[in-house]
Amino acid sequence: MHNQENSTGVEGRAARVRGWRSGLRLVACAAAALAIAAPAAAATVFGFTRDTSGATRVSEYDLSTGNLVFGASRLLDQNLSGDAAPIPFGQFGGGTFDPAGGYWAALAGQAGETIVGQFDTDTGNLVPGQAFRLDQNLSGNAAPIPLSDYGGGAFAPDGGYWAALAGQAGETIIGRFDTGTGNLVPGAAVRLDQNGAGSSAPIPLGDFAGFAFDATGNLWAALRGQAGETLISQFDTTTGNLVLGKAFRLDQNFSGGAAPIPLSDFGGFGFDPDGGFWAALRGQAGETILGQFDMQTGNLLPGASRRLDYNPSGDGAPVPFADFAGFAFAPSVATPGAVPEPGAWALMILGFGLAGATLRSRTGRRAAA
Repeated sequence: MHNQENSTGVEGRAARVRGWRSGLRLVACAAAALAIAAPAAAATVFGFTRDTSGATRVSEYDLSTGNLVFGASRLLDQNLSGDAAPIPFGQFGGGTFDPAGGYWAALAGQAGETIVGQFDTDTGNLVPGQAFRLDQNLSGNAAPIPLSDYGGGAFAPDGGYWAALAGQAGETIIGRFDTGTGNLVPGAAVRLDQNGAGSSAPIPLGDFAGFAFDATGNLWAALRGQAGETLISQFDTTTGNLVLGKAFRLDQNFSGGAAPIPLSDFGGFGFDPDGGFWAALRGQAGETILGQFDMQTGNLLPGASRRLDYNPSGDGAPVPFADFAGFAFAPSVATPGAVPEPGAWALMILGFGLAGATLRSRTGRRAAA
């Protein structure tokens, strides 16, 4: 009898273990279904263009079609309360997003200096108190950087703001700036160099066409190749040197390097929230094309090009490349307090219900035995 009771206890414990394992598997399946049911956030891309009035406009575009998102277009304005001081297109120096989703743009100040400010994409107005003048002086605003010497700005994943500017000899300098003062951060500036081993081939600002950070913090820059083509290269932020083996030529051909994109037809680049590399270029009719490229080959990916269009409903008003001043992806920022869709909740509850039913069934069989 004692042996029989022990045997029954062992079998019961084994059954309970099997029941829990089965239940956990069902819960895992439900969790996987929940992850699948939750829709992935689509990449949000903004383009910067010249308005018919000559002012600067920031607009959201549908990445699947290239069309303007209805109602998502605003004039950039230096006035905090309304569209009373639109920024002329000729005084605009490009825009970028910080990791938290704030939109920042560069513009010329009253004396031609570079001002970087945060703007509300819903209204186009400057955010109060969120503007600084770029300065090459570490300790004060004694050496403002003219917009003519400014080569673009971008935020690193850690939130640091970096800007490109012309050095004393016209070379390209990349430096980190304090967003509270606008001053260059001590020791955080490098001269971009095409030589992987040392600073013997500085890149003139005239051959430089913008930079961006990928999701892991690597610095990539666009520059003119020897034949005038567009090259995308990774640079070391501690030395400024080209990272060996990390460069590719942009090409409009899907299968090979037969149609390099001239730098004169290049309109900037950026990384989407998933790490995809996108670049803007001039189309055959002078329109603006946004395409995704393979970073290993530099080739345009098949089916991954869009013509930017002012018309929300169709391709009736392409954006002229001459009126285009770059683009930027808004980061995917999680919404606090976000909850799954009802269908996702149903799948998860079903998983727990099945787990409970399995355990009750096994317990009932043991009692009957």
